Amino acid sequence: DKKIKIYPNPVSGILHIEGVWAGAIIELVDILGRRRTGSSPYPPQGETHIVDVSTLVPGVYMVRVNGVVVGRVVKE
Repeated sequence: DKKIKIYPNPVSGILHIEGVWAGAIIELVDILGRRRTGSSPYPPQGETHIVDVSTLVPGVYMVRVNGVVVGRVVKE
C-alpha cells in the first residue's frame, strides 16, 4: 500500500495530495464535520491531486479520500 502524502502543511493556497488513485473522491472537512471542498474528482497531475484551498477560512481540516480520513491540514 502506498502512503498518502499531503503537503504543504500548513497551506495557504494550493494543497497537493500524493498517492491517491485517479477517480478518488477527495474532500476537506472542517472540525465540525462540514464538507468545505471536494473533488469532482480532480484530475491527477501525475499522481498528485491539487486542491485550491485559498478560499477556505483559516483552521484545521480533515482530508478524506473516498470517505476515509487520511490526514489533516492547517489552512493559514
